[in-house]
Amino acid sequence: MERILVPYLKFLEMDGSSKYLYFLIVSFGALCWINNIRQTIDPEPTYGNDVFDSAQYVWGFIANKMNLFSSWVVVYPLVGFELVVMSVSIRLILIKITDDDIVAPNVLHPDGCYGMLNLGSLNVSLIFPYFLSYCVVFALLITHENQYFSVIAAMIGLSIVMVSVSFLTIGPIAKLGGKIRDETYQRLQKTNKRYNGNNRNPRTRFALELICYLNARPTPYSKWAQTSINFFRIAPAALTAYKLFV
Repeated sequence: MERILVPYLKFLEMDGSSKYLYFLIVSFGALCWINNIRQTIDPEPTYGNDVFDSAQYVWGFIANKMNLFSSWVVVYPLVGFELVVMSVSIRLILIKITDDDIVAPNVLHPDGCYGMLNLGSLNVSLIFPYFLSYCVVFALLITHENQYFSVIAAMIGLSIVMVSVSFLTIGPIAKLGGKIRDETYQRLQKTNKRYNGNNRNPRTRFALELICYLNARPTPYSKWAQTSINFFRIAPAALTAYKLFV
């Protein structure tokens, strides 16, 4: 297992080629910051209204540009890099361990999710920062009079990323859970057909496994996690469509 994890941990620590991805994200943040300066020199054409950090308000302009630089060029690229790398790494690791049969979901696991509950919670945690970013962008959209390109592109991009991450990150293990569910069902069917009512131990085992099968969820998501993940998938797309077309 360690040999599988080490390359991804090094990538996460920017050991090697991953630093170029980080520099790319930093460069994108710097371009966004420069574009904001351009937009706020004369805000009316872009936003449709005046803003507190336009060039005519010198101290507001300077203060917010310093704030945006620290956010967009320093903090957000680092957080974005870690989120993207963790999402991709988790998917690749899960593909590897499922292909090598290192992990084996079990219908009898006490978490009620075939032993995959923590992965579902992890995916919700990964998507939540994307959702917070989306809320910031949506707030900008409803604040200004105009719907300008940069904020619309950010909304659409974040919506696509959130939906993609929600499905792809732990997709391999979710698929495996469905496979185990089908295999368990087929085995229970065969056991039921050859069941000998005079043999108490097999009967007890069969009853226990059947109860677990009927009550367990063959996904990594508990009920609250499934509700959360569905909200993260639907809300951004619905809000974006409403704001752009209604």
